[in-house]
Amino acid sequence: MPIYLLIPIILLAAAVLMLGLLLFLGKFRGGRYMQKLVLVLAKIGFMRRFFTWSQKRLMEKQNPELASVMRKLERLGTSPDPRQTQQVISRFTRAEKRAYDDYLAMVRDQGALPEAPNRQARRQQQRMQGQTKPTGAGTAKPAGGGSAPKKAGKRRR
Repeated sequence: MPIYLLIPIILLAAAVLMLGLLLFLGKFRGGRYMQKLVLVLAKIGFMRRFFTWSQKRLMEKQNPELASVMRKLERLGTSPDPRQTQQVISRFTRAEKRAYDDYLAMVRDQGALPEAPNRQARRQQQRMQGQTKPTGAGTAKPAGGGSAPKKAGKRRR
């Protein structure tokens, strides 16, 4: 049997073997090793585009409100101005706001969104997330419902 007839069979067998390996890695230990493989493959341009495309399609099926939020936030670019982000967030519908808040809570629980190291960064994170009330120990209001007395020597703007 000539060798040139074996080449398509070998290529087909290799493709089936690779597909089986990918399926196995996806199921084994919750896909822990598949994640590492995807991170390596994402360094290739067309694979990264395929992964982002498939992730968008999956999100549109599972949570269309969150997919709409992500599309709106993608228009801002990679490092958006906090004011622009706040304007986009203020235009969300109720369902989109709920989906976005759920997403931020999930990301924060997973540790992907770390707590800010200082007050300024915390305030910026709160503005980016659309929160208006600061959270922390130093936010207590004075008794009597009035405003706190102004400090002498400092001019407020």
